[in-house]
Amino acid sequence: MAPSPRTNGTHRILGPLQLLDMYGFPLDLTAEEEATREKCFSTQMKATKRWDNYTDPARILRASKSRLKADQLKKKVRTGVPPSLRPLIWFYASGAAERQDLGGPKYYRRLLKEHKGEENKSTHVIDLDLPRTFPGNIHTCSEEGMAKLRRVLVAFAFHNPTIGYCQSLNYIAALLILVVNDEEKAFWVLVVLIEDILYRNTYSQDLMGCLVEQRVLKHLLDKKMPKLSRHLDELQCDISLIATEWLLTVYVKSMPAETAARVLDSVFQEGSKMLFRVALALFKLNEKALLETQHMGEAVQLMQRYTAHLHARDMFMKTAFDGIGSLAMSSVRKSRKTAQKIVEGELAERVMRRTQFQQERMEAANRMNGTATTSSQANTTKSATIEMKVERPDDRLTSDNDDDGSASGSSLSSEHLPTEQLPSAGPRSPSPPPESKPPPNTPSRKQSKKYNGEQTGKQTGRQTGKQTGKLQSESENSESDSSDECLLDSASETAAPHPDKQTLGNKEATDQPQKKRSLFK
Repeated sequence: MAPSPRTNGTHRILGPLQLLDMYGFPLDLTAEEEATREKCFSTQMKATKRWDNYTDPARILRASKSRLKADQLKKKVRTGVPPSLRPLIWFYASGAAERQDLGGPKYYRRLLKEHKGEENKSTHVIDLDLPRTFPGNIHTCSEEGMAKLRRVLVAFAFHNPTIGYCQSLNYIAALLILVVNDEEKAFWVLVVLIEDILYRNTYSQDLMGCLVEQRVLKHLLDKKMPKLSRHLDELQCDISLIATEWLLTVYVKSMPAETAARVLDSVFQEGSKMLFRVALALFKLNEKALLETQHMGEAVQLMQRYTAHLHARDMFMKTAFDGIGSLAMSSVRKSRKTAQKIVEGELAERVMRRTQFQQERMEAANRMNGTATTSSQANTTKSATIEMKVERPDDRLTSDNDDDGSASGSSLSSEHLPTEQLPSAGPRSPSPPPESKPPPNTPSRKQSKKYNGEQTGKQTGRQTGKQTGKLQSESENSESDSSDECLLDSASETAAPHPDKQTLGNKEATDQPQKKRSLFK
């Protein structure tokens, strides 16, 4: 149901009790906030009579160009523009009317007609942001309101393809449509605000202008409120955490609409330095509370709550103009020039780091692909080798023996060889013989004597021990691959010499039979 206006600029919707401000935004006020709003509205209505001389657009244009009359207009604007005169003052005092004359009366409609149905990245993001733009407002959330907002944003995106569309422009354009109440005029006010009033590149892809403005604000805070600035540094509370939304949306999203409109009154008249006056006023009014904060999140939340419920716009704007001292535009330009160089260097370094990171990632991906390719080739080669070995077992045996120079091919045990090809009990090759399991047959008495002789030889002399060990080694080698006891005995008898046939050249050899007998006892 259509709302009925009230004398204090508030609308009441029938049905559930809900208050709306003059631009269709819902209000949730305490008794103190409601009293403050009514007082501010009453003051504005009383000041309307002083604006009788500025109801003529031509007079407003002359006042904007004449220095003397511009100062008079500035004083009036600082006290607040009556809501009924805002569409006129914004359109002519900002310079939007002159830009419209340069573009032509049909430029806006022609722009929409030429790009009708055309889609790109900007239009896609615009369509996503439309339902998110002031969803509680009764005008912007309607189909007609969203259609108007989309046309203005799409027209600006094609008018200035360098910027295209940047998130936060939707909030500015929505309030301009609500205040100016004319779609085409709102478009031209938006063009002047972004291209002529605000600092350049504020809405570029890298947001360079916004970063510069943040540094300027930090410099001004150091100068105007050094104690607060040091406290925020101690909390590691960067100024961007608080002021980014202020600067990108021109306070439209952060403040109540009626207070934000009051800020824009002075922005269109005095320029972008008003953004710093407003920000410093916010810090000034909350300086004592901010100095008591203990951590970064507490400071950020404090400022967000304060700006969201800032209905005392007269007191607030008076602080912005009279409570922070002088703020010449020349000093702002000087600070911007210094900050611009710093930000450009930081962005260049960021681009270099991003490029280096991308190169390292590509190199890592190439290494991984190369490793995977090499591994795949190795697996393919290994598979082919295995297939070749399976098909040609004789070649594998031959190649193993040739390559190693040892009995590596003996993985084919002697059981696979004919009996007549069994190795004899001759001397072994220098390479260590493979360990063989003991035969299941019980050793004969002769083998036990030989073992005992080996132990005796180790105790009585090196020569006898060597020959006895030789008997043992030859006996074990001859026993490893056959269980035939006859063959085992014959090999041991032929290999073991009789003690009487040995020529012992020392005294230890003559005592050997006696020690052997003593060991067997």
